[in-house]
Amino acid sequence: PGPWSVLNRGCGRLVIDSPNALAAAITFTDATAKADAALIAAAPELLAKLIECEALLAGEGGHEGGSFLEEIRAAIAKAEGRL
Repeated sequence: PGPWSVLNRGCGRLVIDSPNALAAAITFTDATAKADAALIAAAPELLAKLIECEALLAGEGGHEGGSFLEEIRAAIAKAEGRL
């Protein structure tokens, strides 16, 4: 997925776009929708960095059974549609 960007189409419409396809269209009435659109657009990069963090933590040892690492793995699985 990604890279995505947020385009303001006016009249309360935001489009989350990529070079290959339209990812989402959001109609907003407040600043929350703008923040949501920015978060959605950043999601592919955030997921990639979270996967890197998981690999680093797992490679350090001692964290393998930790709840923090388990939470990271659960968030990755959710983002990848495995939960």
